[in-house]
Amino acid sequence: MATEELFKAKLIPISKILEVREDRLNEIIDNVYEVGGWVRTCRIQSKLSFIHINDGSCFGNLQIIPTDAVDTTKCKTGCYIVVKGKLVKSPARGQLVEIIAETLSVTGGVRDTDFPFTKKKFGLPDIRLHPQFKARTNFA
Repeated sequence: MATEELFKAKLIPISKILEVREDRLNEIIDNVYEVGGWVRTCRIQSKLSFIHINDGSCFGNLQIIPTDAVDTTKCKTGCYIVVKGKLVKSPARGQLVEIIAETLSVTGGVRDTDFPFTKKKFGLPDIRLHPQFKARTNFA
């Protein structure tokens, strides 16, 4: 399937963005895409925020940087969000691309008491206690 066809879908799988090789990156950079996924980490700061999401299509996370106009108050670890924004090259090490979010909507909220997995380390015994969250982890 050609690159153009893969990126015409409504919600782009994160794996399709992350698997693009560095030499073909210019084909998808500076375009607007819509992605969805569960929030793995969410660092909200006064001037700049960082959100890592994963949709389960790969082990890698996609970094989202919300603009000032985007409301991030309901964005918490474990919730499902849909983001529309511009894909840009990342200036940081460890990732090739990131999305500058123009819109962010929380479609699946989560209460802190109901979602047991935070950024802390957890193992298979913890996942066996909560099998409904297995898809949101990196365990196969």
